Amino acid sequence: EVNGTSGSGGPVTSSFGAWLTSGNTAASANYIGTNNAIDFRTYTNGLERMTIESNGRVGIGTTTPDASLHSEGTFRITAGGDQFEKVNVDYVTGGFTFLDIHDGNSVVDFRLMTQGNSYFNGDGNIGIRTTTPSTYLHYSNATTINDFQTMWDVTNADDAVGRSQTSHTNNGTRVWMSTTNYSGSAWAANGLMGLALNASGSAVGTEGFSNSTDGTGVQAGFTGGTSPAAMGWSLWSDGWAGGTTAWQNFSDKRIKKNIQTIGGALEKIMLLRGVEFKYDLTNYPELNIDTDTKQFGFVAQEVEQIFPEMVRNSKVPVSVFQMDNKMKRASGHYEIKTLSYSGIIPIVVEAMQEQQVIINNLSDNINNSVVSDALILESRIVASETGRMDAELYLASPTTKGLMFGVCELNDNGNQVIRTEGIVFIDVDSSNEAIEQGDFVTVTNNGKALKSTNSEWVIGKALEGQIDGKVKVRIDFRFKE
Repeated sequence: EVNGTSGSGGPVTSSFGAWLTSGNTAASANYIGTNNAIDFRTYTNGLERMTIESNGRVGIGTTTPDASLHSEGTFRITAGGDQFEKVNVDYVTGGFTFLDIHDGNSVVDFRLMTQGNSYFNGDGNIGIRTTTPSTYLHYSNATTINDFQTMWDVTNADDAVGRSQTSHTNNGTRVWMSTTNYSGSAWAANGLMGLALNASGSAVGTEGFSNSTDGTGVQAGFTGGTSPAAMGWSLWSDGWAGGTTAWQNFSDKRIKKNIQTIGGALEKIMLLRGVEFKYDLTNYPELNIDTDTKQFGFVAQEVEQIFPEMVRNSKVPVSVFQMDNKMKRASGHYEIKTLSYSGIIPIVVEAMQEQQVIINNLSDNINNSVVSDALILESRIVASETGRMDAELYLASPTTKGLMFGVCELNDNGNQVIRTEGIVFIDVDSSNEAIEQGDFVTVTNNGKALKSTNSEWVIGKALEGQIDGKVKVRIDFRFKE
């Protein structure tokens, strides 16, 4: 029952709980709605605009809501009286729905679109599993899931996983950085790993390259530096390693001090023992080395007794399992002595120079040995049963040409000496025609020079054609084919 007269301007009241369009003074127990399983519906202009079903679902713009709140058409939330501070659900031609979030301007800071571009373009940072992001995109998670916490997986035949780059020429920051703080030794906790996974093909696990002739393609280092006490490695290769140039080391005089010529090099080299061997993995079964091929080298323990600076106690990494793309890979190492083979080179050079001095002195002694044998004639080729100065000398002949080794000359004191190298003048036998420049010279009777026309032993080559019965020859004893 409603009390009041239409058009009287007086108050309209109801004693039966009816809701008045001019407002109501309601008690806490009052409500508007239905008391049975009938939907509550609201209309404007004769059309149903909002429906509250008996099951509690609310539909706006739809009479059949299929969710707790179902809005058919665009959806917008504004805040603070600013028309741009809102959430907007809308669609574009073709039925592509999108969700926009605006800041206090007309720019869309966040958009999710069913087809087309979705993006984040806000002024703040984005955090994933963190409420305090400190960078534009910040992922942080202390929860253990026993798997990779993030994963990018491309399964098609052409696309790459991603690209990171800094394009400004004045940007000197790192493009990408990955680190590990693992302090144990059971796992190969690599800061960065590249893996060519397929067992066939020519893919590369990790590649580095610099387009600058002053740049570095790949740089490696570790805190041990060059300390002999360090057992680790700046760079380790578990197999063949190569390149288009030789390995280079520091050698600049400006970074060296206490420079001295190596003394006693020949004596030290004579203490070394070169060996041939095959690798034995009895005590080191996980090393990735060939045990069937013969090798050549030294024994580190033997070299260490002579050159301790060239031998190092090293931790050699062991690839216990084949590389894979799992989250973890077991790791290990063996403590093995390693040798710097290249360090022996300068010692060998000095040893060769010391040896050459000895050879030169011996050669001078031989060349200047005085001969007191009346049967040995000046400017004739000399031989002996041993082909050396340590046996009785005689003039070479066609039957002893394989034993000839020098030429008899007079020294500055007028004494006969035997020259075994250098340039000499020899008496000529022209029975095989005259000797011309470039002809090989062998021996005939009484140690005379003869033009060689067959495969035979020769004393050397003529530097000039014969003159006045003598020919100028550089000694080069050999068998001429």
